[in-house]
Amino acid sequence: MPVIPVNVRGGLTGLALVLLAGCATIPSAPFPVNSISSERVQIVSAYAHAVKHGVSVEGFARQRGFARGPSGSHLHVFAELGDGRLAEADAAWRPPARHRTLVASYQALLRDVAMADVKRIDVEYRSMRDR
Repeated sequence: MPVIPVNVRGGLTGLALVLLAGCATIPSAPFPVNSISSERVQIVSAYAHAVKHGVSVEGFARQRGFARGPSGSHLHVFAELGDGRLAEADAAWRPPARHRTLVASYQALLRDVAMADVKRIDVEYRSMRDR
């Protein structure tokens, strides 16, 4: 049986890098990020972090059941700011076409909003278009 040489030092370095990358996470927001599920959509996770042009809200959601949502249905993100104003955005989210039990990622950008101004963020499913 042939012997295959293995570089142990390189293998351990690669393993260490993989383990360290798994430990690198986005720090939690200093305010509550609430996910409001409905009977049609379960919002599995929601988190927020500062980006160049505002606050990015991301997470995962899944559509319950096999029925397609009505035209115009979407995930809506809104933030309550310290001065009482609301910042709103629609999230880019497409549920898996064939497997309704699988989750799909979503993302929304609250433009021109500073992380320090936010009191709370809510993510919810809306079955109709916003006007």
